[in-house]
Amino acid sequence: MFQVERKILEWVQKHIPLLLVVAATVIGTVLRFDQRHYVSTDYIGYLMDWYEKIKAAGALQGGLREQVGSYNLLFQFLIALMTYLPIDSLFAYKMLSILFDYLLAVICGWFVYDLIGRTSTWKGALAYTCVLCSPIVILNSATWAQCDVIYTFFIMISLYYFTKERYIPSFLWLGVGFAFKLQALFILPLYAFWYFSRKKFTVLHFLIPFGVLFLSGLPNVILGGRGLFDVFEVYFGQTEWFGQFAMNYPSFWLTLCTNPYTGYEEIWNVAMLSTIVILAILMVYWLYRKVEFTGKNLLYMGLLLIYTCILFMPGMHERYGYSYEILSILIAFLLPETIPLTVGLLGISMTTYGSYLYYNALNQYPFALPLLSVINIGIYLTYVRILNHKMSIENKQINR
Repeated sequence: MFQVERKILEWVQKHIPLLLVVAATVIGTVLRFDQRHYVSTDYIGYLMDWYEKIKAAGALQGGLREQVGSYNLLFQFLIALMTYLPIDSLFAYKMLSILFDYLLAVICGWFVYDLIGRTSTWKGALAYTCVLCSPIVILNSATWAQCDVIYTFFIMISLYYFTKERYIPSFLWLGVGFAFKLQALFILPLYAFWYFSRKKFTVLHFLIPFGVLFLSGLPNVILGGRGLFDVFEVYFGQTEWFGQFAMNYPSFWLTLCTNPYTGYEEIWNVAMLSTIVILAILMVYWLYRKVEFTGKNLLYMGLLLIYTCILFMPGMHERYGYSYEILSILIAFLLPETIPLTVGLLGISMTTYGSYLYYNALNQYPFALPLLSVINIGIYLTYVRILNHKMSIENKQINR
C-alpha cells in the first residue's frame, strides 16, 4: 500500500462521523430539492390563499390587520415577510420548514451525543443522519410544505435545557414552540410531573410560555393594529376548527368506530377524560417508583406522555405524531430494542402521509385506519412496558 493511500484511509477512518454528516447533508438536500415542485391540496386550499391575501393587503403595511388562516400571529407575520422574497410562495414555505429540518437534526445529534456521555461522536452523527433523512421529516417539510418541524425543534431545545435543570430557558424555548403551534403544549404534562415530584421550580414558570406567546403577537399589534389578546383567540378558535375525532390519524377511538365523523360530540368528553386518566396513571406510577431525574428518563417520559395525548385525544391529525416520532428516533440510540417500534411508527406515518399526499387508499378501504389503530395501540403498549421497565432498572442502579 502506498504511503499516501495509507494516510488517506487513516484520515477517513478518523473522520467517519464528519463524513457521515456531510454525506447525510448532501443526500438530504438532494432529496428535498427533488420534492420542490410537489403541490399538496393543503397548499392549494390554505397556504397559497393565505400568502396571496396577506400580499394583496400590503404585507407588513396592511396584511397583518386581520386574521388570515388558522395559524397563529407569529406565522402570519412570517408569511408577510416571505411575500418580499423574489420566489414563488410554494418555495418560500418549503424553504422555511427545510431550514428547521437541519436545525432539528443538529439538536437531535447533539442530544444523543450528550446523553451517552460524549464518548462517541459517531452516534451523534448517526442521529443527525437518521433525523435529517427520515422520510417523515422530508415529506412533512419538502413535500407537504407543513411546519411541524418548527415547533418540534423548539420542544427539543426546551427538553435539552430541562435536562440541564435550566428551567427558565427551557420554558422560554417551549414558549417559542407554542407561539408556532398549539401542539407544542403536549409536552407540558412532563414538566408538570417534575414540578410536583422535584419541587425545583415555581408554578410561575408555567406562565412563561404564555408570556412568550403574547410577545410573539406584538409585531401584528404594532404593525397591524391587532388586539393585544388576539394571539390567544386564534388558539381558542383552533380547538373548534374540526368536528371529527380523528383526521387521518390511527386514533384509539377508531377501533370503536370506523367513521371519524360519527359520534364526535359523544366521544369528545369521554376521550378527553380518558386521556387525563391515563396521563395520571403514568405519573402516579412514576411517583410510586420514584423515577430518577435523568436526561434519558426525560426522553422516555416525554415520548410516553406526548404519545398518550395524541393517541387518546380527539381531533388529532396524522402530522401531530411528528414530535414523538422524533423522540422515538433518539430513544432508539439509547435502547436498541426499541428500533422495531421506531420503524413501526414511521411506517404508520408513511402510510397515512402517503394516503393524503398521493392517493386516498385509506378512504377506499374503511378497515385500513382501524387496523393501523390496532397496530398503533400495540406499539404504544410496548413502549409503555419497555420504557417503564428501563426506568425501573436505572433506578435500582442509581440507588445501589
